[in-house]
Amino acid sequence: MSSAIIDRNPKGWHCPDVKATFSQGATAVTATVRFQDPVCTPTAEAAKEKLHGYAIGQQVIIYYDPAKPTTAIAKPMSLGLMFYFGVIFGPFFLILAFRVRKGS
Repeated sequence: MSSAIIDRNPKGWHCPDVKATFSQGATAVTATVRFQDPVCTPTAEAAKEKLHGYAIGQQVIIYYDPAKPTTAIAKPMSLGLMFYFGVIFGPFFLILAFRVRKGS
């Protein structure tokens, strides 16, 4: 792991920035690690929670495309926040759409 820091974006939110260094053949590559869920948070404490498990010097598993090794992801099979949003609110919007259509 090269670095794990928290930056502030222009809106003032706290954004974890994780970079990992690994070998691709004989070349050392530093990749920015992307996360599935939205990463920036309104508080520094929540951003630190996102960095849990990414201590500097710690070995972690990352996934990357050998054709584009400078971008990696932490968990390729994560469902993500939008999946859960769809599961929770999807049926509500579906029922609402049928009622609106039935009323016209």
